[in-house]
Parts: sequence; C-alpha cells; structure tokens
Amino acid sequence: MKAEDFTDPTAHWNTVYRTNTPDALSWTCTQPAVISGWLEQAALKSGQAVLEVGGGHSLLVDLLLERGCGPITVLDLSQTALEQAQIRLGEKGKAVRWQVGDITTTPLERDQYVLWHDRATFHFLTDAAARERYLERVRTAVQRGGHLMLSTFAPDGPEKCSGLPVQRYSAKALLELFTPHFRLRAEKRELHHTPWGAVQPFTCVWLERVSTKDSLE
Repeated sequence: MKAEDFTDPTAHWNTVYRTNTPDALSWTCTQPAVISGWLEQAALKSGQAVLEVGGGHSLLVDLLLERGCGPITVLDLSQTALEQAQIRLGEKGKAVRWQVGDITTTPLERDQYVLWHDRATFHFLTDAAARERYLERVRTAVQRGGHLMLSTFAPDGPEKCSGLPVQRYSAKALLELFTPHFRLRAEKRELHHTPWGAVQPFTCVWLERVSTKDSLE
C-alpha cells in the first residue's frame, strides 16, 4: 500500500500486521532498555493504571506485566496486532484490556492513568489538528504527578515509516508541545536497531504531569 493511497488507517495497519512477521517490521524492539530503566525509577505500584498507545504486538506489555503494573490498557488501530499480542501472551494476556481505537478520537476518562507510554505513534500525527487532539487527551487522562514516556523519530531519523510520512522531534520540541502541563524528568537519544540491522535515531522523553493554574481543566 502506497502512502498516497492511505485513506483508511485501520485497514493499512491491519494489512501491515497481517502480512509481516515481527522480524520484518522495523519498529520491533525486543529489549526496550530506555523505557525499562525509566519504569524502574518511576516505581509504579499495582493498581496504578497504564495506557500503552499504539502498542500493537510490542513486547513492552510483557515487561509491564512482569513488573506487576496495571491495570494495563493496550490501544491500537489494528485489531490484527492486538490479537497477535494476545496469542503470544496466552493466559497472561487476560490481565490486559485490549482496545481497538484511534488515540485522537477515543474517549478517555479524566485523571485515569498514572503512566501513558507511546513509542512511535505520536510521530505519525503530521496533521496539526490531530496532534492537538492527542495533546488534549494526554492533558486530560494523565493524573497529576503521573508520567508520560514518549519516543519519536529524532530530527536525523527516518522521514517515513511503513510508507507513511512522520514528524521528527528533538527533546526540546517535544517539551515545548507539552508545556506547561508537563515538566521534563529525563531525555535520551536512542539508536534503535531494526531486525535487519539498520539504525534509526529516536528521541525519548520522560515527562511528569504537573498541576498549574494554566492547566486546561
């Protein structure tokens, strides 16, 4: 499917996951070292809700389950990807809420999550209106004192992924988008190695939700 023919995001991603094994997908990450370290520092407790945005069949949900995090919601446009993750996890997957949806339109409850994690979903939002809808949901759904862990392609990263254009970010640019509702806890440049050995620079930020008089209520 060519990017110029991309009119149905759900169909596109279902096709991607249905016709490719994990070792044929550039974003497959077997050892999420940056996020793993940040999760250890954040010291989330059982009973604190987590949202994994665009989780697909990524292995991060496995790590969250191992750490006793949750309840966990994995949201993705692709039903196929979520089904593949459930099959992989087997009985353990029953502890996860699997939700098909678009993060820019899916209703979320206020102050619902202690952790919002997104690896490589936000950078697909090249439309300003879609980005603003995403930002509004983050501001609303993450609890005060909660965490936003976000990874996007870095300024020198790929210009496209899965045939689609992306928006690349520096840590400074991401912080500017989420200020004043979030403050920076940590940032890191990650060199992601695809399953076939290509190197893709990512920008990773850990932001904390703050309570300010400027926050949108």
